[in-house]
Amino acid sequence: MRDPTLMTSAELVRELRDCRNELCHQCGGYLNAHLGRCDDCRWKLEQKENAAP
Repeated sequence: MRDPTLMTSAELVRELRDCRNELCHQCGGYLNAHLGRCDDCRWKLEQKENAAP
């Protein structure tokens, strides 16, 4: 991982997305996301909060 102070905002977003995807793979709940397994996921909730205007 590169120094975050030297990364552009697009690179930081990509890095965050990669970290989140890694956590989803560790949890394994993403396989049942269509059944609502990820509805209360900590990472999904943080993403929604950060996207709110």
